[in-house]
This record gives sequence, structure tokens and C-alpha cells, in this order.
Amino acid sequence: MNATKEEKLPWLLTTWRSLYLSMPKFNFPGTNLDIAFTLFSAAFLIIARYSALWFFANILDYDATSAQESSGTFGSITHSTLLCPALMVGFMTHKYSPSEHRNHAPQWWVDFVDAMLQFCTGYMVYDAVFICFIRLEPGSWIPKIQPGDWLFLGHHACTTTYMTQNRVYKAGHMSAMLCMLLGELTNPLHNSYMMSEIAMGLDKGNALVHYLIETSFAISYFAMRVVIAPVFFLHCSIDLLFSKNAKANLPLAVRCFWVLLIWSVEVGSISWIVRCYNIMQVNFGFAEEGAAVSQEL
Repeated sequence: MNATKEEKLPWLLTTWRSLYLSMPKFNFPGTNLDIAFTLFSAAFLIIARYSALWFFANILDYDATSAQESSGTFGSITHSTLLCPALMVGFMTHKYSPSEHRNHAPQWWVDFVDAMLQFCTGYMVYDAVFICFIRLEPGSWIPKIQPGDWLFLGHHACTTTYMTQNRVYKAGHMSAMLCMLLGELTNPLHNSYMMSEIAMGLDKGNALVHYLIETSFAISYFAMRVVIAPVFFLHCSIDLLFSKNAKANLPLAVRCFWVLLIWSVEVGSISWIVRCYNIMQVNFGFAEEGAAVSQEL
């Protein structure tokens, strides 16, 4: 389906567009790049996380560290749960073209794309701020960044750059949206798994529920990162590097940089791919428990 008339658009697209258009314009200082929806999204996710933090600490009686970690997983789940359905509807409504230029698209699509890019950028800003905030030491305004934090901060910086360049060049946005969708689809299960891990460590979880979440996450993540995502990433990379649209709309250096980012994230997920494989081996009775823990990009 390739809807072009606004009255035929799915309600989810119109809802996101209406919310986006309701924001007063606020440009990044010294530029004409609007960041109002980015700031709104970051603020919304901060409120969601603090609400979850209060719930875990006061209702479930978690200790401070466990409450902080669990509220972080809730913030991530909130972001992906809102983002992915909208992206899926968007891809079903508008013709897919990784190197599309916005000048060739209807205004409703331009507004929706900007809402998606700014919402995801808002998440990156929110998460980076929280990483730095929780690393602050008493009496100091300088965060003590842990070695594992740099991986997340680097990822957030690169993806924010990717999405911002989409907006500046007004092209290539569907390549970023594809990466957003494929990267975030398994996120609710991933963070539910981590939330359940915390609960089990505090003797507040349920073994059967944990097993079901863990197994579902391992299967979906492994399938996404090993089978599904690489196929789409390959097509997207070929389009960005060699298609006429890409060559006409984007500089070669930018296209090469984006392709590098796409595959860097895929390579960065190898440790989690291995862990999910180990989880499946253990949960299906083919191996004993004992998989290494790493982090996902």
C-alpha cells in the first residue's frame, strides 16, 4: 500500500504526526534544525523512568541499585514499544526506498519521518544523560564513566549522528528507520529478560515466567540478528552505495559512513548472539548452564 491522501492514513501515523506538529519549533542553537520533539521525547522518557524507579523502590521494595537498573529497562521498553508499531505501519503505508529524498515524498510522510527520527534521537539523549547522571560521584559534577559505558555512549553518539544527518541531507531516512525497527523489535523481550534477571536475583521473580521470557528473547534475538537483519542490512547497504537515488541525494563519504555504522552495530551484537545461542542450548537441554555475559548495542 502507498497511501498519498491524508484522509486514508492509518490512525497511528496521524496520531504521531499530530503530536509532532503540536510541538512549538525550537532550533538547535546556531542552526535551523528543529529539536523540539527530541527534547519532548527525552523528557517523556525521563518521566517514565522516574515513575518506574519510584514503583520498583517503593512498591516492590527493590534496593537502590536494582531499582535503578530495572527502571532503566522500563525506559527502554517504553521507547521500543511505542516506536516499533509506528515504524511498521509507516513501512506498510509508504514505498520503501533506503535513499529516498524527502522532496519526493508527501508532507504527511515528511512529518512522520521527522517524528520517528526525533523520538529515537530523544531516547539516545535521555539514555546518555542517565548513564552520565548515575555515574556522578558525591560532591562532583564529573561522571566516572565505566569501561562498559563507552560502548553505549559511542553507539548513541553514532546513531544520533546518523539520524541527524538524515534530517540535514533530507535523504536516507528510510535506511535509518529500517535499522531502528530491526534493532528495536526484540528490545521489549530483551529488557524484560534483564528485568526478570534482576527480580530473580532478589528472589522476587517467578521461575516459569523467567524461563519463558528468557527463551523467547533468545530465539527472537538470535533469529533477528543472524537471519533477518543481515539480509535487510545487505540490501540497504547496496542501495546506499550504488543506487542512482543515493548517488544523487547523498555524498559518497556520508553513504560509506552510514554503511559502516550499520554493520558496526551488527558486529557489536555478536556477543549477545553467542549468549542467546547458549541460552537456547541450556533451556532446550543440549548444554549445561554457564554462558558469558556481555552487552548489546
